Amino acid sequence: MVLVSFAMLVAPLTGCQASSVRVRLLAFANGDVDGLWFWQNLDGTYKRACRFDFSNVYVSGGREVVDYTQTCTNGVKGAPWQATVERNTSNWATVDLRLSYRPAGDKKRQHRASAFNRSGESGLSSASILL
Repeated sequence: MVLVSFAMLVAPLTGCQASSVRVRLLAFANGDVDGLWFWQNLDGTYKRACRFDFSNVYVSGGREVVDYTQTCTNGVKGAPWQATVERNTSNWATVDLRLSYRPAGDKKRQHRASAFNRSGESGLSSASILL
């Protein structure tokens, strides 16, 4: 089981409806998180919206990175992206990733996240954000 803290900071990306979302993964270590689910609040219930699948961590340009893709439950699949792995100085297993997120729908909704790996899936994050 993995833990995720959805410490998100959102900044719209220019020219499209995508946002830059910063997530903190408490048990990332060397890639112990295979991906994330973003969940949308639909009529008071959180439902899976989009999945982010991560590559293994590797070094590119002198920094640790992961490649990722976004696939939504409505069938929309995004282009491959890359995120820098920002390690916490007091706990190397905790990392921040800044992900580009294009919501599955056209209306802004509250979102939460869960992280997953081969062993299972975390519960939903306690924090939510309007995307």
